[in-house]
Amino acid sequence: MLRNLFEQRAISFQTVWGAGLDFGLQSESGVNVTTKKSFEIVAFFSAVSLISDTISTLPCGAYLRIGATRRPLNPRPVWLDQPDVDLSTRAAFFQQVFSSLLVHGNSYTRVFRDAQGQVVNLVNLDPEKVDVERSAIGRKVYKVQNEGRMLTSDEVIHIVDLILPGELKGLSRVETLKQALGLNIALSDYASRFFGTCLLYTSPSPRDRG
Repeated sequence: MLRNLFEQRAISFQTVWGAGLDFGLQSESGVNVTTKKSFEIVAFFSAVSLISDTISTLPCGAYLRIGATRRPLNPRPVWLDQPDVDLSTRAAFFQQVFSSLLVHGNSYTRVFRDAQGQVVNLVNLDPEKVDVERSAIGRKVYKVQNEGRMLTSDEVIHIVDLILPGELKGLSRVETLKQALGLNIALSDYASRFFGTCLLYTSPSPRDRG
């Protein structure tokens, strides 16, 4: 019975794979590759977590450069120790920055200032909700979802990972590697369904257990 089951499943897999039936429309494997789905890949999740966790815990300082000399900035800016007042630690803030860079190739930080122009809070933005354009004078401006106006470079800190000449945004690893990620997700999903069906067919009936 198991031999017949495996043969039937193999034929079914080849039929579906060869026919190109779509489980989505993003990758050639037919899988809709999203950030959330990519994080279900163990290697992808582990790599992003390891790098972002490690870098976010490194010491960070502020310095004032005068000519060829560099001196520690005194007093130390408050936002350097707690960039986002709603996050419990500095590491949590920088973890968001680096995970955004590693996955999307871009990190956007909204800068909030007081009446004197001093930085009072820094908030990481969802890179999937930010678009970058050029103003009439060639400066970068940012269109953020749910914002009533375009934001300037003085209001958004934009850090890019790998960027091509002439582009305004860095390369997203999810988009660039969507074929490899899609294949990995498709194989993982198929294996889950395959072994789930095997367990269903091979589970003993109540009469057999008795």
